[in-house]
Amino acid sequence: MIAPLKYLSVGSMRAFVVPALVLSVLPFGGLGADTGSLWLIWERGQSLDPFCAGPNCEIRKAFRSHFILNMTDQESAVVFKSLEPLAQRYGTANMVHEKLPICLDDLAQDATTALATADETLRAIGGVFVDVRGVAGPPGYSGSFGATAQDRIDSALQAVGLKKLSKNEMTLEPGAPELKLRFSPAVQGCKMWSLSLSLAQNLLIERDTTLMIRGTTWSGSSAQKQDDFDFSIDDAMTEVLEKFVAAYFAANNPRTADPNGG
Repeated sequence: MIAPLKYLSVGSMRAFVVPALVLSVLPFGGLGADTGSLWLIWERGQSLDPFCAGPNCEIRKAFRSHFILNMTDQESAVVFKSLEPLAQRYGTANMVHEKLPICLDDLAQDATTALATADETLRAIGGVFVDVRGVAGPPGYSGSFGATAQDRIDSALQAVGLKKLSKNEMTLEPGAPELKLRFSPAVQGCKMWSLSLSLAQNLLIERDTTLMIRGTTWSGSSAQKQDDFDFSIDDAMTEVLEKFVAAYFAANNPRTADPNGG
C-alpha cells in the first residue's frame, strides 16, 4: 500500500484551502501479487469563514475519487511515475505502508508516527544549498580554508549525485535544506579544536502546522586527537564528509549504505 502525497496546504488571510492527492494500492484477495486496486482521492477543504486562516477554522470538506479494480503493477507504475515529481516537491513519494494510511473522515487518525532519526531526515532530499567560502579555519592554514572546504563539499555532492542548489532554488525545495560548516578553535587548557558539518531545514510545529522554524536535522563532527599529533583540519574535513555521505546513502538506499560497496 502506497500513499505518495499526504497533504498540500495553501493558506491566506481570506481563505484556508487544503487540497490533497492520496494514492493507495490495495492487494485484492486471490488475484495474485501482480494486481491490486487503486484509489485516487482528491480532498478539498475550505474555511467557512473567509477571514479565518489557521488550524482552528471550521472547514467544510468535499471529496472526489476514482477506484480502479484489478490494476496491474505495470499500469499503477505509470500513474505513480506521472505523479512522482509533484509528490516529491509538495509531499512524499513512494512510501510503503503495512496498513492503510488513509480514511476519508480522518487521515490515519489512529496511526502512530515514529520520530525520524537524524540520518532519515536526508531521505528523498532533492538537493542542498551550501556556501562555506567565508568560514574561517585554524590559524596558519595555508590558503583559504573556506574555499578549500567548498570545493571538497561540491565534489562530495557530485560523487553521490546530490544536486547543489542555488539560494533561489533552495527556497523552492521542500524544507529549504542547507549544509553548514563550523570550525571551533581550540581553547588552551579547556578544549581541542573541532569541525562540524550540519544540515538545516524548515520544520513544522506538530501542534500548529501553521508555525515553522529553522532547525538542524543532521550533523557530523570531528575533532583534534590527542593520540594522533599529525591529525589535521583536512583530515577532519574528510571525516565529516564521509559521515555525511554514509548518512545520505543509508537514508536513500539502505542496500548501499556503504558507498564503497562493502
